[in-house]
Amino acid sequence: MAMIKNQKGEVTLLGVIIVVAVLVVVALIIVATTNQSSPPPPSQAPGTTSTCFTYSLGLLEFQCGDNKFMGASFGIWDCKAGIGAHQCK
Repeated sequence: MAMIKNQKGEVTLLGVIIVVAVLVVVALIIVATTNQSSPPPPSQAPGTTSTCFTYSLGLLEFQCGDNKFMGASFGIWDCKAGIGAHQCK
């Protein structure tokens, strides 16, 4: 019990960065495996000029269909949510 009482519980910046990096990598792997199982809808085929949507992993936002990086985001949603409507790139 004495050892537990003397611990300070400090969290280092490196520890936080490592945890965030691991979570982002795990999220990218999950999204990559789930998105490849279903082809993009015809309206979101690369090279078309129709409306596309995005999906987010919490900090990163990607275009549905071809997984093109769109920018930073705050939230988690998938392609079915219909968020981030834009012209397909």
